[in-house]
This record gives sequence, structure tokens and C-alpha cells, in this order.
Amino acid sequence: MVGMHERPGTERSSAAIFRSMTTDHEFAKAADEFMDLIAHHAYFEANLRKVDPVTLKNRTPKQADPLDPTRVYTLFTVECAYPERILGYE
Repeated sequence: MVGMHERPGTERSSAAIFRSMTTDHEFAKAADEFMDLIAHHAYFEANLRKVDPVTLKNRTPKQADPLDPTRVYTLFTVECAYPERILGYE
């Protein structure tokens, strides 16, 4: 929803955090499963664009967990793409 003081077409974004501890060779499988879960959820199936609705945008190198240096993790960004539309005419 566009606020009263926002111009139509103003870019808006939001973020969600998902954390999963996996070994490096398990990362690809875990990321694919997570993206499939999003893409096949009823809400997202109905609202995301049909071509490439969920994509892996980036991934950081492995990092040591500051609270437990014996564990490593990687951060990644998943993008959910909604179809383009003009706001204010709905």
C-alpha cells in the first residue's frame, strides 16, 4: 500500500531473515529447498511473478560464528519477485 505522502512508483522493499546452519556441501541443497518452499507456498504462488519467482541473489563466504568459533555459517539473500504493476489504479 502506498502511503499518502509517497509518490506512485516509489520503490519499496522489505527483508526477512532465515537462518540455517549447514555444512558447505549442504548449502546448495538447503538453499534450493528453502527457495522451493517459498515458491510453492499458496500465498507466493498466487502473488509472485510466474517466471523466476524466487532467486538466490548472493552468498557470503563462510564465517566463524562469534559465539562458537567451531561452527561456521554463510549468509545469503533470496529475492522474491512480484509482477510489475502501477499503484494507485486498483
